[in-house]
Amino acid sequence: MISIRKAGAAALASTLMLVLPGTALANGGDHDGQRFDRGGRGFGGVPSRIANKLRSAERAMDRAQDHADDAEPDAAVAALAAVQRHLTSAQKSVARRVAAGNAGGPAAAAALARTQGNVVDGAIGLFDGAPDPIVTADAATLKAALDGRDALLAAIAALPDHSGYAWALKTILQDATGEAQDIAEALTDDTLTDAAKAALTAAATQVAATATAAQAAGASASTTSQSGTPGTQDVADDGQGDRSRRDCPPGGGATQSEAAPAAA
Repeated sequence: MISIRKAGAAALASTLMLVLPGTALANGGDHDGQRFDRGGRGFGGVPSRIANKLRSAERAMDRAQDHADDAEPDAAVAALAAVQRHLTSAQKSVARRVAAGNAGGPAAAAALARTQGNVVDGAIGLFDGAPDPIVTADAATLKAALDGRDALLAAIAALPDHSGYAWALKTILQDATGEAQDIAEALTDDTLTDAAKAALTAAATQVAATATAAQAAGASASTTSQSGTPGTQDVADDGQGDRSRRDCPPGGGATQSEAAPAAA
């Protein structure tokens, strides 16, 4: 006799087989040589070494939240340490590619920016009701993600021509703008220790500066671009774009300004 759990799993698998082809079409599938996973969470076009680090960082952040929800502070702290370790390693690898003008730099930078934004989002929410050990580790994780993103932004802005990094810049701008709102709500609504409030207040100042810098870099990229491709000018928008759609450029794949260097 088939158990209810097995029957449910079989039904779910059948449903996914029907849904995934449509999802792939909706997300653009393989577009301009850059592939994206289900739901736009892929790292297509990104070196596997970097992609694996980014996935590990996001999974560790998920584990930290799960352990915090289960009142397992030691495990949550360990997971947050893993987030920092994987993210720092990925940041160093991407920074080398950006500085060297590597053809894969734009895709790697966009993927890194997306993961940094996800870590920041998770860290902001994790402060709510957290005990001191988790708050301390979470504050360090939040700061590491914010500092790493600022370093990425500075490296991109320092390039003579950073128009190929349009999508990374837009991701940073949108995320920083949304994070400022999230932090304001957390400071008003969440149950926070004094240390958590201090960390969030400092983060609010930092993300505001990040948004300003990203908008300036985006405006510079749009004026230096010679391609005239859609999406480059969009970087200098007001940052109010839908953050849930930041994983993929419009159409589901890389913008032309990002795809072209990768194909070289």
